[in-house]
Amino acid sequence: MILKRNRLPSLFATLLALTAFGHAARADVSGLFFGVNGGKARIDTDYALYQRQQQDAAAEFGSLIFTKASLSNRRTAWWVETGYMVWPYVGIEASYLQLGKMNNEVAGTYTPTGGTAKDVRAATAIYSRGPALGFVFRLPLAENIDIHFRVADYFGRSMLTNTLIVATTTSSTVTKNSSSPLLGLGAAYTVGGHWSAKIDYTRIQGANIGTTDVKYNVDMLSAGVAYTF
Repeated sequence: MILKRNRLPSLFATLLALTAFGHAARADVSGLFFGVNGGKARIDTDYALYQRQQQDAAAEFGSLIFTKASLSNRRTAWWVETGYMVWPYVGIEASYLQLGKMNNEVAGTYTPTGGTAKDVRAATAIYSRGPALGFVFRLPLAENIDIHFRVADYFGRSMLTNTLIVATTTSSTVTKNSSSPLLGLGAAYTVGGHWSAKIDYTRIQGANIGTTDVKYNVDMLSAGVAYTF
């Protein structure tokens, strides 16, 4: 399940309330840590924008109409992390995220001025990956359970590819490196004082796609393991 954006504040509030009831039974753990995580990422953007751009470009020569669409915006994703807990509850973290690719395919017809209709297909693909640097905050709930928050800057490399197939295939690709805010919320269960099994929700807001006016957001739900020295 992908968490919706408007549920995130209420989830934060709920976990903070739980913290107040179950505070600080867990032993403090500080030092270097690393982890690996895998799950599903969802990339969202204004899919219709690229269709409108193609229709506007074709308007001078005829009529381009899209009638069918197929969207695949949830893909397998992973990220790795390393950092240092400067204090028991506050640390710095560097991570690398591979968020997969979103595909949106549409089909329709193109009718040249004074001509006959031809079948047409188009596709938009967005691919995102890159490093992030920020802070992590851990709050204990019980002896072996804590929740953690991540606030970071995601310096993502985004690749946008638009493809149009009428009689021939035309394709254009734009690549962009840009910064965007990353927020994370998760919970961990620690075994033996150092190994942790954890789940995380990660949100990347307003990543830039090349030279277009549209940005994209990423929601990722993952599970992983971490080791703190």
